[in-house]
Amino acid sequence: MTFTVRESVGDLAAAAKALRKVDKDLAKELGQNLRAATDRVKKVAQGRAGGRPGGGTYKRSPGAIRSGASPTKASAWIGYPGSSVARYPWVLGGEYGSYTAWVFGRAMSAARLSRPQFPPWVGNQFSVKGGSGWIVGATLEQEFPRLERELLDAISDAFAKALARTGG
Repeated sequence: MTFTVRESVGDLAAAAKALRKVDKDLAKELGQNLRAATDRVKKVAQGRAGGRPGGGTYKRSPGAIRSGASPTKASAWIGYPGSSVARYPWVLGGEYGSYTAWVFGRAMSAARLSRPQFPPWVGNQFSVKGGSGWIVGATLEQEFPRLERELLDAISDAFAKALARTGG
């Protein structure tokens, strides 16, 4: 199971291809700037994961949160890839919480426990309540305006440099 938030940027792949025609270094620089922007948000999310947001006694796993960006694939992502979920199976419980807890093999309402393992359930995009999660989702809600600005600045800077190099 993989949980990632992936933002697709329309014709970024075609734009990166056009930048490579002008100068290969411009496309590389664009990729580095996109990765730097997603890495900054990833570090904020990792800091939030280290503090056990929402309470709970689950293990802290800030290393499970990964990020990446690729102008050729026209996307930037932050989340828990399948390898992270396999290595740290409790991260999704820490992200979304839990309705129930398992005590000696029996299901029990998490609200009845004095020290629940996971924070209260906040749901996901498919639940009736809807919710963005305690860690990555909440970080993205908080950081998205700044992230969007950084991504757009990286793209516009790359094209400004391409125009300057072509004499346009």
